[in-house]
Amino acid sequence: MLTLPVEAWIGNAAAVVSGAWGAVTRRAHQSGYSRTAIYEHAERVVQAVANEQANGGDRLKTGL
Repeated sequence: MLTLPVEAWIGNAAAVVSGAWGAVTRRAHQSGYSRTAIYEHAERVVQAVANEQANGGDRLKTGL
């Protein structure tokens, strides 16, 4: 399984959630990932943040 640096996931998610015209295409060219992969990474990051918020951010409080 390929693992990506957390910065790559966050950068990819930022391109998607920014909503700026052409941001996903630019990010795809910069990172070497497909546009589809960029959207998939963004979905996983958004879901992870939502899960963390739903759980009260306990992992953030403990530093894990």
